[in-house]
Amino acid sequence: ITCYSGVFAAKLFYDLLNEAGIAFSKETVKPFSITPLESLRQGMIISEKWVKIHPNEVLSFTVNTNDYTLIRRLLNTMERVKSLNEPCGTIHFTGATLKMSVIQKLDLESWTKKGDWKNYKLKIDFMTPTRFRMRGHEVVYPSHVRFMRAVARTFYEVAGVDARKIVNPLILSNMELEKSVTRKIVIDIGKERGYTRKVSGFIGKAEYILHIKEQIYDQVKALLSVAEVMGVGANKSLGFGRIRVLEFDESDA
Repeated sequence: ITCYSGVFAAKLFYDLLNEAGIAFSKETVKPFSITPLESLRQGMIISEKWVKIHPNEVLSFTVNTNDYTLIRRLLNTMERVKSLNEPCGTIHFTGATLKMSVIQKLDLESWTKKGDWKNYKLKIDFMTPTRFRMRGHEVVYPSHVRFMRAVARTFYEVAGVDARKIVNPLILSNMELEKSVTRKIVIDIGKERGYTRKVSGFIGKAEYILHIKEQIYDQVKALLSVAEVMGVGANKSLGFGRIRVLEFDESDA
């Protein structure tokens, strides 16, 4: 595989969508996110260089969406299309597993209600290249402002609920990045019009401190649960922005 494995997974998915008669323009926000390829031998494949895949190796990737029609048409297509001929060779599909998640309803008036103020520590693993945007600028470090805005954006894309009433007071004066161990990487996302496209992102772990009312904890946790499934930031449909909550607990600090 001569590009980032998330891009390769996206290529397979788009080819399946094409077989199903579904098309998305490059400019539109996609109603889905994709994980990079995973293998039993290597786990999640995150590499800045070419990746060698052994013949007959079993690979998988996950597509997350709230579009039931899209999933139904995709599954129907996979009943008919058992393989795809790609430039790297023939890809055979062996099956698909469907899993459903429930989104918790937010209380958008949480900040106006009485509650005890407590300190919390939040640890996030940015498992795949993550990139945020700020008015045309690329933000390739775990800024607490850009992270939580991206979390809120993901929630809006999935649930159609604007969570800024919860997130804005949080990032203004009640949350801060405490420490991080991340590195910036440059990812090849394929060619367009004969030119290789490369974008920057970061991977690694970050720790945040929050001083919030105890009822806000449940709201932030609900937002993060969706972000863990769908990802955060730019290019989620190419396997970017996959996160995992390592810890979100009350702190003595």
